[in-house]
Amino acid sequence: MTIDTSAEAVEARCQHLDHCSHDGKSEDAALMRALASERDEADRRAGAAERKNADEISDLRDTHDKRQQWLREAKASRGYDDNVSFDRVWGETCAAADERDAAHAAGRKEALEEAASLIAPHPDHDQSDWTEYAHDCNNLSNRIRALQHQREEG
Repeated sequence: MTIDTSAEAVEARCQHLDHCSHDGKSEDAALMRALASERDEADRRAGAAERKNADEISDLRDTHDKRQQWLREAKASRGYDDNVSFDRVWGETCAAADERDAAHAAGRKEALEEAASLIAPHPDHDQSDWTEYAHDCNNLSNRIRALQHQREEG
């Protein structure tokens, strides 16, 4: 089926639609009003969706900007330029923390060994006494550290 798009045919359809729009009893007029109402509702929904999307996009941009600002400040606080990748900053930060933890553990071990040597049991006692004594020293050290941790938190 082809639609006649000649000027006369278009003019005739326009006149018919104009006549129908003024005729409250015509089926065509009721159809036109229903179509217009449907079109208006679709337009309202589309406008609401655009506004909602615009708000969501704005919120996402704000969140992105805040995260970027946090990253810039975190990098700057550690002496990194903003152009340095976060992966590099994170890797170097983790490596430094691992070194610090290892140094702390090594220092703690050395301190325990020194303390154990200072308070070692008498040489006349057998090896089992020494092992038990070292174990007691280690337990005592752990309890001291736990108490210090509690004090820091409390």
